[in-house]
Amino acid sequence: FMMLLTSILFSLMDVDAQMRVNEILFPILIFPLVLIGVLALSRAETYNLVHPLYELTPARLLKGTLAATFAYQGFQVLAVYGGFLQHPRRSALAAAAGIGVPAILYLMVTTIAIAVFGYEELERITWPTFELVRITTFPGLLLERLESAFLTVWVVAVFTTMANTTGAHLLLNQWLFSL
Repeated sequence: FMMLLTSILFSLMDVDAQMRVNEILFPILIFPLVLIGVLALSRAETYNLVHPLYELTPARLLKGTLAATFAYQGFQVLAVYGGFLQHPRRSALAAAAGIGVPAILYLMVTTIAIAVFGYEELERITWPTFELVRITTFPGLLLERLESAFLTVWVVAVFTTMANTTGAHLLLNQWLFSL
């Protein structure tokens, strides 16, 4: 409830303030995920990446692609907030980055999870990214349990997604009702 209330308050702020908050939270979201990915590569096996390709059929590929498209439903947020940019070239670059960065991160996490667990094990794991964090060790035992830090990053990711989507819907509703 508190996150919902905070995201509603966030979406009532000025668009410039919302974008500044997103700029501040962006590195907090990206760097830990990349760090976890790099550290998890030590447990990766190339056999786990090659083995699923032998059992791939076009029907299974289409089914998986259809299921994965729901991860990219943030394009409406890009469409609404992209109108607030002052330069068209920057708007196109921002849209490309807004689609490209999550796509690269999803591809990275999915590939590393398949390489570490194998596709049979991934079918049984409810939260593969969290399991990847649980088995990852930080060199030098500096951080022994990464789950707590990762859950903080996960909450920030959920907040930014929810707040930006709520803000985009509020702006769209304001625009539609002003017609």
